[in-house]
Amino acid sequence: MESRHLNAADGIRGVAVLIVLLQHLSAMLFPSTAPYISGMGKYGVWLFFVLSAFLLSYKFFYKGFSVRELTSYCVGRVIRIIPLFAIAVTIYCYAGYYPVEKIPSVLAFDIGFYHMWTIPVEFKFYFVLPVFAFIYFYIFKKLNKSSVFIILCIFSIAIHQLFFPESKTPSSVEYTSYTTWYLPCFLFGIMAATLYVNRDFNVNGRVSDFIVTAIFIAMIIASPGMLNFLFAAPMTDYLGREFVPLSLGWAIVLMLLIDGRGVWGRVVSSKALTYLGKWSFSIYLFHYIIFVEISKNHSYSISYAAIALASAIFIGAVFYYLVEMNLEKSRHMLMRAMSSQ
Repeated sequence: MESRHLNAADGIRGVAVLIVLLQHLSAMLFPSTAPYISGMGKYGVWLFFVLSAFLLSYKFFYKGFSVRELTSYCVGRVIRIIPLFAIAVTIYCYAGYYPVEKIPSVLAFDIGFYHMWTIPVEFKFYFVLPVFAFIYFYIFKKLNKSSVFIILCIFSIAIHQLFFPESKTPSSVEYTSYTTWYLPCFLFGIMAATLYVNRDFNVNGRVSDFIVTAIFIAMIIASPGMLNFLFAAPMTDYLGREFVPLSLGWAIVLMLLIDGRGVWGRVVSSKALTYLGKWSFSIYLFHYIIFVEISKNHSYSISYAAIALASAIFIGAVFYYLVEMNLEKSRHMLMRAMSSQ
């Protein structure tokens, strides 16, 4: 069975990387804004996690769990992530962001560093994702009732929180690469994919726009600056650990927008966000060093902030076309060679 093209997938990925870019840009080049937006870059991170689990589970639903598909999946994940990650790690090391002796630990995903702590978290989950996807699909097929399925999913995540509560998630960047803590992000993505592929919901564009707008407003209000303005609440970085409710919100947004439904669906399906989404992995890897270096001598400059943003996107696009696309071609060639044996 062939999977349908998801019109807004790349655009939603573009939204995720744009959130990270804008938060880091503001915090680095305009440091006084940092307390007001602290943790908001994680909105983009949680969206990346949910979207990744959604898309990979979606493919498994249509292609199945055969040995060939599982092999293709594993090879594809390794080729897509490891080479470019290794290049980024080497660049950051020789730019002086961490000592050479840490390279083996970083490449082995034993520790995270700076913004790239997310790569080990996501990559490690890739190897258990097929198991969770198969279980979720099997349970839904047996229940054939979305309400009971959703309750079971929420209950399983509640059980997870008893042992790995989000409030206790390690804050040190070297230890945030423990995937277990962030399991709910990925499980919500698999849950959303399971519901989506079974077409067990029917929402028109207006209702979709209303729900998505309500979720976006809630996310804005949840920012430290807005909470301080509205309720005089102290500004903290609490958002960095609120991945359970935020991931649930993103899972709902995904189900509503992935087809390009409504006004918001058309926005995330735009060419600009689609291209940004295609380049997002490279942009994510290399934007940090660009922002840091420019911020050293050009803080509080709108012109240099624009230059930093444009440079990050440009460098991401260059790495996409020169490295990522060639890696993807290599993956296809390898899979053809393996299938012919």
